[in-house]
Amino acid sequence: MRIPAILLGSLVLASSVCAQGDFPYDKASPATFGGILKLTYSGAPAGKAMMFMLSLNGGPVPVRLLFGGTDTRSLQVGVDLVPAWLITTTGTGSGAFNLPVPTTASLQGVHLHLQLMTGGAAPPNLVDKISSKIVIVLGAGGTSDLLQSKLGDGRVPVGPGRGMMSVIPIKGKNGSVMLAGGGTGNILGAKGLKTTEIFNFRTMTSGPGPNMTTERALHTATVLKDGRVLIAGGVDAGTSTTSGNPVNTCEIYNPATNTFTATGRMGSKRAGHAATLLNDGRVLVAAGTSELADVLKAINGMMNTCEIYNPTTGTWSKAASITEKVIGPSLTTLANGKVLVCGGAKVTRGFLNIPVSVDSVSRSQLYTVTSNSWSNTGSMKQHRSVHGLNTLLLKDGRVLVTGGVVVKIPLLPPPNNFSGATSTNKCEYYNPTTGTWVLLPVMARSRFSHTANEMGNGRVWICGGGNGAIDAAVSVTSIQEFNPATNSFTARVMNLKAARGTHGAAVLPDDTLVVFGGVASATAPLTLRTMEIVHQ
Repeated sequence: MRIPAILLGSLVLASSVCAQGDFPYDKASPATFGGILKLTYSGAPAGKAMMFMLSLNGGPVPVRLLFGGTDTRSLQVGVDLVPAWLITTTGTGSGAFNLPVPTTASLQGVHLHLQLMTGGAAPPNLVDKISSKIVIVLGAGGTSDLLQSKLGDGRVPVGPGRGMMSVIPIKGKNGSVMLAGGGTGNILGAKGLKTTEIFNFRTMTSGPGPNMTTERALHTATVLKDGRVLIAGGVDAGTSTTSGNPVNTCEIYNPATNTFTATGRMGSKRAGHAATLLNDGRVLVAAGTSELADVLKAINGMMNTCEIYNPTTGTWSKAASITEKVIGPSLTTLANGKVLVCGGAKVTRGFLNIPVSVDSVSRSQLYTVTSNSWSNTGSMKQHRSVHGLNTLLLKDGRVLVTGGVVVKIPLLPPPNNFSGATSTNKCEYYNPTTGTWVLLPVMARSRFSHTANEMGNGRVWICGGGNGAIDAAVSVTSIQEFNPATNSFTARVMNLKAARGTHGAAVLPDDTLVVFGGVASATAPLTLRTMEIVHQ
């Protein structure tokens, strides 16, 4: 199929042929029904004719098949919607399209592929510069849609799904994120992966990223001030018959080179620990366990020790220890520079120091960097553990904690299940000004291993998670929206397309939320490859 000659004529200007992706094209707002979709471009040649192209597929379509000549490039959009292509001008070379999004129900979940091109090449070639390609997903506010791309795409053979991964914003990559490691199985029997995925915000696709230096799940990932990322600890891949073992190895991801390199090892092996970036650029890790082979070893391996990583020297040093040996706490650096540690599960010991139970704790402490010391602060209203990945520092400086696991497991006689470790629906926030916790309304569903993300409007979306005992949990589709301004949950009903827990999530630059992978249940821990978008 060829574009009408009148369309071609308006593109014939004088310039030279340049490579695909010559200038950036980006999404600045969500494609929500009834809203205004804002698309921006920059770096285009000034004062040129420009064609706005859209399609229901990604092509490719060779340029010479449309416009003749000897151009060897291809467009990354199909020609199915050619009648809707528009011609405009580049103006100063930067600009925006503000397009009304229809409220047509049949467009729910439709993926639109968009690209720009400018005219001006010397005959016989007519196309000059071609922008990067973007993909938008249409949908009603408060709904979700599965993405066409899946985790593991681009690998031979196709890669597995993953849960328990780290979701890392990649500095300088236009809103793209990395899904680092994670693994198969559940949090009680994780087997780490060495592979990573790169999720491309512009195209809404996932593809292979660089391998880490070792397999790991249940690790921590901390973005340093220079944009590099510290990956610390976690569990490895184990063997064919065992789950992963805690490691003390660490590595650095450099977005400038898209590579991982080993860095200094921690003094202790750690899994189920917590990490946070200090205001001075160093990284603090705390607690966790050095053993996970079985319940008794995990108990004996619990730690209260802390360490600090110096990115300048690539080395670790000891820091003051917290009061209790715990697994699954959270660490949060407050606006005043102090660090809040809260919760976790500890061993309660009885006569002759014999372990009698494992219990979640409510204790909270504050770390003062300048004095390398911990001091007690107000205790949580609900003792809990496994809440670290959904503990959120709000824009107003408060620390929001939602759900997690309430643990009360007697060890005499030795337990044969984890029915005493169950999800909770209780929520609360820490006020750093008063040093106290304030109980909030409960969630409609109890959950752990969910995600909590603060959106552009300040509201928090709490997605998915596991409901029930930690070793028999069933994942949920429920999304709840929390409004920090009113300290309440909104009445808006939202759900994921697929039930998932131990998944990842990221707020994209256009203020939509994408969730990645996870598992459908703890008893059948087949990791998911699917990803989905939640429309604002």
